Amino acid sequence: MHIPYVVLTDNDEEVNTALKHAVAEAKRNRKPYGLIAPKGVMAGEKLNNKDQVYPMSREEAIEVVLDHMADGTVYSATTGRATRELFFLRERRQESKKNDFLNVGSMGHASSVAFGIALAKPERNVVCFDGDSAAMMHLGAMTMLSKYNLPNFMHILLNNGAHESVGGQPSAGHLIEFTKIAESCGYNTVSRPVTTREELIQAIDILTKKPLASFIDVRIHKGLRGKLPPLDFSHRKAIDNLTEELKQKD
Repeated sequence: MHIPYVVLTDNDEEVNTALKHAVAEAKRNRKPYGLIAPKGVMAGEKLNNKDQVYPMSREEAIEVVLDHMADGTVYSATTGRATRELFFLRERRQESKKNDFLNVGSMGHASSVAFGIALAKPERNVVCFDGDSAAMMHLGAMTMLSKYNLPNFMHILLNNGAHESVGGQPSAGHLIEFTKIAESCGYNTVSRPVTTREELIQAIDILTKKPLASFIDVRIHKGLRGKLPPLDFSHRKAIDNLTEELKQKD
C-alpha cells in the first residue's frame, strides 16, 4: 500500500521514539504513517497476568452457560479466546460441536450471526458469547433487537475489561453500563451485571422463563488458562454441520 511504517518493540523508550518519528513524518508529508504493534506490545500489563477483580474466568462462565442451557442450544462465539475455549471445552466434555458457530477473525459480528439464526429458527435457543471489546466495535448491532420479538435469543457478554487476545490492553468494558444499553434496545435483563457463578446461574434461570430476548453482562477476570493450541478445524465443514443440524429441525 506504499505506506511507510515501523514495527514496534516492547520497549517504552523505543516506542516513544517511533511515535515521535511517525508524527513528524505524517505532518511533514501529510500522509499516513503505520505503526505495527506485535502481540503484547503496549499492553498495560503482561499477557496472561490474571487480575482478581472478579472471581470467574471466561472459560468458567462459558461452561456455566453450557451446563444450564437446554440441549440443542446453538452458540455463536466471538473471535479470540471465546472461540478457542468453547472449542476445547467441547472436546474436554466429549460433546458435539455441531451446534457451534465460531466467529474466527470476525470481531464484533458474533451477535449479528446469533441474531440471524434466532430469527430464522424461532424454535431453537440461540446464545451469543460476545466480548466487551467486540460488542463495542459494533454496538449498533444491539439496536436491531428493538424491531423483533426473539425470546429464543440470549446475548452473553463476557466482560473482562480488556483486549485480552491481542495483549491485554484495557478496554472500557468495566466502565460502561452495558445492561442499561441492552435494556434501551429491548433486551430483558436482571438489571445489573453478574459477577459470580451463582449469580450467572440465577440470571439464566430467570431470563429463560421470560418471553423476551435476554442480555447478561458477565463480569470476569483477565487471564488465560495456559496456552491453548490454535484452532485446527475445517471452517467449511463446521458451517455445513451447523446448517444440516438446523435443517433437521424444519
